[in-house]
Formats: sequence, structure tokens, C-alpha cells
Amino acid sequence: NSYNSAKEELFKNGTFYIAAAPNTESTVVKLAVDLANLVGSYSSFCDMAELDSLIASSLTMPAVISNAIFNTAYKQNSWRETAKLGGKVFFQMTRPEHSGAVDPSPEMMLQNRENTVRMLNEFILSLKEYRDALQNNDEASLRNLLENTKEKREKWFDAYVTKEWRHEASEK
Repeated sequence: NSYNSAKEELFKNGTFYIAAAPNTESTVVKLAVDLANLVGSYSSFCDMAELDSLIASSLTMPAVISNAIFNTAYKQNSWRETAKLGGKVFFQMTRPEHSGAVDPSPEMMLQNRENTVRMLNEFILSLKEYRDALQNNDEASLRNLLENTKEKREKWFDAYVTKEWRHEASEK
């Protein structure tokens, strides 16, 4: 049962997104902010469409991609040998719930279909960059793609770990 993993500090230092409709009573919004504070989270305000887009990018897509990676490998004639080589890295990469991603249901994906399709299209364009560099034997482009991604990922993760973005509101 997933509720067994619930701990007192589950939301501590997390982000509590509040996507209130424009006509929401201020007391209800304040209650949501107070709840976020009570559980030790930070409040972040956005509209519902923005939240759907954030969910597609950061929760649904990792799960979709991990499933697609597994299905791609599984469909190959060499699957029996790939299964022996894959090991822990392949397992972690292809198991959304293991990495902390949401294991999406078809209903969840269909409810946010427009954003998920948009993100899939962006992902396909990104994959094409890698495919083109490989197909053209373009080591410089491939190195550039890998290094730029590594740099951006490390910068994002450092900001995430230090909660750097939480100070943006006070700096404005």
C-alpha cells in the first residue's frame, strides 16, 4: 500500500501548488496557504492550465518515456540478450514508480491530453536532434548536445537542491 510510505515530513520543504479559480474566495486561498505552511511546504500560485502543463512536463512525461524505452527494447529481436545485459540501470530507467515518477493511468493521460501531446511532440523534436547528429556522424553536434544538457541539468538540480527559486519572489 502506498499510504505506508507516508511520513510526517512527507511535504516538508516541498512545493504546494495552489491553482485557484479567479472567483475563489480569499479565505479559501488563505486556507490552502495555511495548510501548505502547516505541512512545511512552500506555496506557489499558478492557474489551472499552467499546472496541467507542469504536470505533463514533470510527472507524466518521465513515466511515458520510461515506458516507451522499455517497449522499444522489448520489441527488438535481441530482447532475450538485452534483458540479460540491462541490469539495474535499465530497470531504474524503465520503471517510473521506482524513479519517483507517477505511473500514469490512461485516464490521467487523457485528462491532460493536450499538454501531454505537446510535450511528446517536443520530445520527438529533441530525439531527432540526437538521431540527426548520430546519422550524420557529427561528433561535434553530439558532444554539444550532451554537454549542454549535462550543464543545464546540473544547473537545474543545484537550484532545486538549494531551493534557489524560492527566493525569486523576495528578490523582485
